[in-house]
Amino acid sequence: MSSSNPDVPDAPVNYTGHKVLDQSGHQIGKISDVIYEDRTPKWLVVDVGLLGVSHYAPAALTSHTDGGDVIASFDKDVVKRAPKARRDHIVSRETETQLLDHYALY
Repeated sequence: MSSSNPDVPDAPVNYTGHKVLDQSGHQIGKISDVIYEDRTPKWLVVDVGLLGVSHYAPAALTSHTDGGDVIASFDKDVVKRAPKARRDHIVSRETETQLLDHYALY
């Protein structure tokens, strides 16, 4: 994944508040939080509906636009079928196993 600032190749991407789009440009949702592992974004918490329902999506299967929006390699239905994000946004081992299976990240 490239940096949002081309002059600083290792600058972190600020995901929070940005849209998540599918490959066709349709909006999947909006990022409300990011779960990091070893200072690397691992899971995005994506709000997918008006009722504030959030689901986890893998940061690894994304790229981003110059404006900071995230382009996912999956569609909204895939995110909506993923495990729901907990209120504290902590990903348990059980949830991570479910996410790895759901997104086929072996």
